[in-house]
Amino acid sequence: WKLFKAEPDSPKIKECMYVSLQITALLSALSAPFIPFTSAKLRTILQLDPLENGELQKVLDQLDAHKSILPGGHQIGQPELLFAKIHDRKDSSRLDIINRQKAKLESILEEEQPKHVPLKETIQYDDFAKLDLRTGTIIEAEKMPKADKLLKLTVDLGFEKRTVVSGIAQHYEAADIIGQKVLLLANLAARKLRGVPSQGMILMAEDADGKLHFVAPAEGSGNGDQIS
Repeated sequence: WKLFKAEPDSPKIKECMYVSLQITALLSALSAPFIPFTSAKLRTILQLDPLENGELQKVLDQLDAHKSILPGGHQIGQPELLFAKIHDRKDSSRLDIINRQKAKLESILEEEQPKHVPLKETIQYDDFAKLDLRTGTIIEAEKMPKADKLLKLTVDLGFEKRTVVSGIAQHYEAADIIGQKVLLLANLAARKLRGVPSQGMILMAEDADGKLHFVAPAEGSGNGDQIS
């Protein structure tokens, strides 16, 4: 640009302009299948005839023969914008298209976000302090007869062993969870499930797909440690 301002008639400037116009003429033909209206507008600026069938091949043949697409001395028309800015357009059609696409994208992204269960109502510390959470290890596990969802577990709490009936049979095989570290709500009132007394509840986390995962204590925790 500095050279152009200082020496507008420089041979280098003329050569650059000549090559640039040849490239532009080539682009006016190559872009026709993709942006036909813009291609036609560009050819009008270059004062080239509208494209006809086979015109692109003629242009390529000229290049193969080392011939110019625009002959020397060819007069081009006045330059103008090929693409109007969206906000410069008199209508809002393109902006409307963009906004619709943005809305679709936001909707897709929102659907892909994991759905979380809403928080329960606020409790006081005294409510939490009533819970006796203990660390333990599953030492026995078996499928409950005639119960698709239930496993009968024996949990070692260090100071005693508890029988716990847990609804995790559709997520875990009994043999696979022997030795699994767990957190147990130890002071939950016992209740019978399918005739088996269940002495506590094992804490599980449920992901967005409904899969249950063990909430396990950190490595090094012993059986019977209290969670506070």
